[in-house]
Amino acid sequence: MEKQKLLESVRHEEMELIADSANAVWQEIGDDILGMEGGSIPRSDVIEVVVDAGRLEDRLKKDGIGKSIIDKWLSLSYEEKEKLLTKHAFKYERYGW
Repeated sequence: MEKQKLLESVRHEEMELIADSANAVWQEIGDDILGMEGGSIPRSDVIEVVVDAGRLEDRLKKDGIGKSIIDKWLSLSYEEKEKLLTKHAFKYERYGW
């Protein structure tokens, strides 16, 4: 599947489920990350730590997100995931206390 079509294949409803799980991951780890980073980090760093080490995939499974949605998410490149999470989950340029 072409990259653009793959990116477009993630339906809005699916992306909202992924965004909810991504925000839940950030809520779980955000305080620790901000404590190590001086209280404020850019959105790109938030997305990196949320996606890093399978945290988001684990949370998607924990939240009962269907295998087809998880497989679609896993097939995206990091850049595509970052674009979608910027649009749907992490809309601010910086995150902090």
